Amino acid sequence: MINNMRTAVNHIMFKMILVLIILSLMLTGIGNYLINIDRNYIVKVNGQSIKKTEIERLFFIEDQYINKQLNNQNLSLIEQKEYIKKMHQRVLTQLINDILLNQYAKKLGISISNDQIKNEIRNQPYFKINNQFNNDKYLSIIHQIGYTTDYFAKIVRQQLMNRQLITVFGNSDFVLPYEYHTISSLMLQHRYVQLATININQLKNKQNINNNELIFYYHKNQDQFIIPEQVKISYIPIDVTLIKKKVKVYYKDVNAYYITHKNEFSYPERKNYSVIQLNTEQEALEVLNQLKKGKEFSDLAKSKSIDIISRRTGGKLGWFDSNSTFKELKDAHLTKKGQISSVIKSSSGYLVIRLNDIQFKKIQPLHEVYNLLYKKIKERKTLTEYYFLKKKVSKAAMTKNTSLDFVEKVAGIKAIYTNWFSFDNIPSALNFKPIIKTIFDELLIKKDALSYKNSDIITISNTRAFVIRIIDKKKASIKSFDKVKSDIINQVKYNKAINQARLQGQQLLSLLKKGKGNKAMTLANLHFGAVQKITRYSEDYSLVTTIFSLPQLINKMPIYAISQDVNNNVVLIKLISIQSDHLSDDKIKNFIEKIKENSTNISLSFLLNSLNKHAKITFNNIKNNKI
Repeated sequence: MINNMRTAVNHIMFKMILVLIILSLMLTGIGNYLINIDRNYIVKVNGQSIKKTEIERLFFIEDQYINKQLNNQNLSLIEQKEYIKKMHQRVLTQLINDILLNQYAKKLGISISNDQIKNEIRNQPYFKINNQFNNDKYLSIIHQIGYTTDYFAKIVRQQLMNRQLITVFGNSDFVLPYEYHTISSLMLQHRYVQLATININQLKNKQNINNNELIFYYHKNQDQFIIPEQVKISYIPIDVTLIKKKVKVYYKDVNAYYITHKNEFSYPERKNYSVIQLNTEQEALEVLNQLKKGKEFSDLAKSKSIDIISRRTGGKLGWFDSNSTFKELKDAHLTKKGQISSVIKSSSGYLVIRLNDIQFKKIQPLHEVYNLLYKKIKERKTLTEYYFLKKKVSKAAMTKNTSLDFVEKVAGIKAIYTNWFSFDNIPSALNFKPIIKTIFDELLIKKDALSYKNSDIITISNTRAFVIRIIDKKKASIKSFDKVKSDIINQVKYNKAINQARLQGQQLLSLLKKGKGNKAMTLANLHFGAVQKITRYSEDYSLVTTIFSLPQLINKMPIYAISQDVNNNVVLIKLISIQSDHLSDDKIKNFIEKIKENSTNISLSFLLNSLNKHAKITFNNIKNNKI
């Protein structure tokens, strides 16, 4: 979907299970499965609440996934406020859509039984060995990505429910045959525009502000200046790699294993055959007669055999052991090198067979397999020591849980102490979901105080585990005004610049529509730029959406509109002309196939649009719940 998240991400098995879970999260969200911490909600969807903690958790999961895919190359991007804001908005939109789909599924009477979930999990190929479901493999994969079996089952349940919902909604034809040409024409349409941009940053530098505005913004938006709850941790890592360095394997260990497992290192007897295949028994007898007179077997195979494949190699079939030798070869009863069979009847004609060579059964000597056995024995000993140590440490942590001192003695491993950290900046050595869950889901922290006890063993993978202890805690607090004043100045100026740009843009748009805008544009030091060709696939989504929402031109008169670009600059749009390309008949056929392939996704998109339109979605006006 795997021992360590950073190592295992390269394993195909880990990628498969991770894709399943990420897709499940993207489609179904995790809202219903999060621990219900009593905090103010952000939004209610038909009466069902989405809490701030839900958004933060899903944001954290997506952020971690992106970081791992990009090898943490996007950390600088994460620090940018605009990126964080947009990612939070995407997460919130996803959670709203999840709730709407779940509510709709419930209305349709769609439900998923425990047996369906069980069968879905058992049928997944990445949980199988030799095409059979393997529970150990299943548990290993699930635990190593930080999920309990119950949690994973809930994700599978949600995925199955949404799959049924898509099937129900997506079965009907979305597009009628006569509409394909119209749709292709619309999709290939391009529009020619001129743009005039009101630059936000230029306006921002001209804004005047006073201290009262800054203080008002500070008190109104204190959630932006929160220092989250912080903890200090002491922990003891139990890692197979550390144990492996101490494990000793001696020659006598390897030799003893070799003696008791010799059969594992033996080569079975093998025979090498060649064959000439013929249509009739008479032809086979003639070939056999020529062989007796001294003709080369390979020459006759090349010239006489009706089997194309073996004929090319002079009749050579290769090596076979007793398990792989097919019946006709066994029926030849050849026992000596160079021996030629009589004519053998087969389902595909008549055969003349020669035994080219024999490799007799052989047992590999110890020196040939020593390194392999040494490694195998060391791994076994290491795992035995690891599981034994885990049991000892677990007992020690629970027996004397007032500190990690006793655990240190039992494990022979010194505890490690962290500096202060929060949910948003987990130390890399502890950045595993089971550990985060243990620390922050109130297992070791009781509302306003510490529990002052050790955790039990926290298993991360088959090769890594931890015991942790929270040694100190700081409650969440708000940064002082002086510390964030410079940030507030920047934000207030930015907000005022946006408001000014939007007001100016709307005033200019009104004048342009009345045919009086040219003078006003000149006074504002604005002008429309060069003509641009815009397609539906141009990069600036907001601009493209606005441009393609404009109606057809009447009498070739330009149409004016207003939008924003990717940098939030206000943009005045002058639509000059609309043109469409047309597909050939062959390309129309391909286009139709693509439309059909994606009709289910299109249908689901329309369903979500409809559900959003008719839903009662209420945002909380409590200011500290803004995102």
